[in-house]
Amino acid sequence: MSTAPESTDGIRRLSLAERYGFTPKVCRPYRAQTKGKVERFNHYLKNSFVVPLAASLNQVNLVLDVEGANSRIGPWLMEIANARIHMQCFKPMTNPLYGFFR
Repeated sequence: MSTAPESTDGIRRLSLAERYGFTPKVCRPYRAQTKGKVERFNHYLKNSFVVPLAASLNQVNLVLDVEGANSRIGPWLMEIANARIHMQCFKPMTNPLYGFFR
């Protein structure tokens, strides 16, 4: 019986869990019941930002890298992601705190 060696990152996470007294649990990917809002945002970010940006760069024979993505994430957040209407307060998310404290 062979087992895959644990990654250094996995060992560090287990040691962190032991140190703070919690037990990490493995979740299935893209499962809203276990991953919740974080997994949904990752899906939205990938399909609304990463894939279109990579496709547009690919058209001019460029490859998406961290620096390129970081330089374009700010405008994307303001113009696309935060321009959506919040589903609970029905206001644009350009300033999320505005709707909660007014």
